[in-house]
Amino acid sequence: MKYVYLDASSGISGDMTLGALLDLGVDAALFKETMAGLRLPVEIAVRRIRRGGFAAVKVDVEVKGHDHVERRFADVERIILKGRFAPAVKDRALLVFKRLFEAEAKVHGRRFKDAHLHEAGADDALVDVVGTAFLLDELGVGDVYCSPLNVGSGWVQTSHGRLPVPPPAVAELLKKAPVYAAWVEAELVTPTGAAIVAALAKRFTKLPELVYEKIGRGAGTREFSEIPNILRIYLGDAAAFDETKSVYVVEATVDDASPQLLAHFLERAFEEGALDATLSPVV
Repeated sequence: MKYVYLDASSGISGDMTLGALLDLGVDAALFKETMAGLRLPVEIAVRRIRRGGFAAVKVDVEVKGHDHVERRFADVERIILKGRFAPAVKDRALLVFKRLFEAEAKVHGRRFKDAHLHEAGADDALVDVVGTAFLLDELGVGDVYCSPLNVGSGWVQTSHGRLPVPPPAVAELLKKAPVYAAWVEAELVTPTGAAIVAALAKRFTKLPELVYEKIGRGAGTREFSEIPNILRIYLGDAAAFDETKSVYVVEATVDDASPQLLAHFLERAFEEGALDATLSPVV
């Protein structure tokens, strides 16, 4: 079983997640063939681009025939359950959408069954969420971890009008998750991206000591001069992930110590498991 750790220092969206997971080694043709099982009027393009000077995978989902869809949870559930996906893929995808609808119902004061989604319920969002669930399954990922999220700042235009960043649904989804705003005035965490980590992340933690095998990079649509608009995903063996493992730095000023004593201290420090030990004269 594998783990993934999501570095969301540039935010997260559905297409960034897809790109980063594909960059970890899943065949793009297999991904597009599998997503065709949703039977949606979409065209999926996967390409390699550069963001902030770094190579990344960009996934574009173009909707054919219409550009505005409102769906309730029952509509989304019906589409997902009709697809020929593994049970684990369906379960993860439905869990993400359930969180989305719960957040939407809460911020608009509706009952869950009456809540509907605009942008997050459209065809491209279905590809983002089901595609993420499929790629995690294809990579053999059991546990998902995520960094604190850079949500951005400013304002964003939505179907409900102009809203502050993070917009209400995103703010609701990220309750109890560590968030901050840095570097750019833009929406960095989309509702789809927020729902993915809110539903699937086992824990939010700063970058721990990791042993990883691969890094995938998924590109966002916009390009910023301040930061590379990239989601990085680390992939490794789940048994090697230990977020509680820490490295401590111990410093002390020592007066009137002989060179022999200090040399002996260095030897003992390494014997006791120190990763590094140094002595510096201070005047």
